[in-house]
Order: sequence, then C-alpha cells, then structure tokens
Amino acid sequence: MRYVVTLFTGLLLGGGTVFAGFQYHFVRSDDGWLVVRKQTPAFSDIYTDVRGWTYREWQDHRDLGRNLTAAGHGKVVGNTVADGLMQDILGSFRKESTAPQRKAPPEMSVEPLP
Repeated sequence: MRYVVTLFTGLLLGGGTVFAGFQYHFVRSDDGWLVVRKQTPAFSDIYTDVRGWTYREWQDHRDLGRNLTAAGHGKVVGNTVADGLMQDILGSFRKESTAPQRKAPPEMSVEPLP
C-alpha cells in the first residue's frame, strides 16, 4: 500500500510540474521572480533569467515579451529594449577609427660592395 501512495504522489507532482511548465513562464528579473501565464501553451521559455538581456535576445523570445507585457510587466521588457537602442544610437556617434593601421616597412640594411 505504501508503494501505491508513493506512486500516486510522484504522478501528482510530475503531472503538476508538467502542467505548470506548459502553462506558465517562471522569470527571474531585476525586480525578483515573476510567474506569468502563457497566452498559448507550449514548452518554451519555462524558466528564463532575463537579467542583463539585450534587445536582440528579446527578439529571439517574442512570445515571452508579449506575455510579460500582457501580464502588466512590460517595464521588464521596455527598459532593456530602450537601453539597447540608446547604446546602438550613441555607439554610432563614437569616433572610433575602423581603418586598419599600417605598419612601417622593415628597415633594409645595405652593405657596401667590395
């Protein structure tokens, strides 16, 4: 009887974990932990740590961004996107030399003729 109870407990815990992964995003952000319901159930982005993400990473995880925004956590996405765009815009004004540097030719030694 003990094995049956253990089996059913394991089935309930496993099934609950699969259901939670299918229905929710578990997101670690600068503000703490967020649990956000997915608009379309899928096994994508179950656990995601978005601290330090760039806007390019958000482009790869658009569903996560939409779900966070729909749940009222749009500032998590918006702050990252705004920071990344500003860095790109300001980076274009930097005056960094991209021209390759030329090396001076090696000095040639000339020996007198005998």
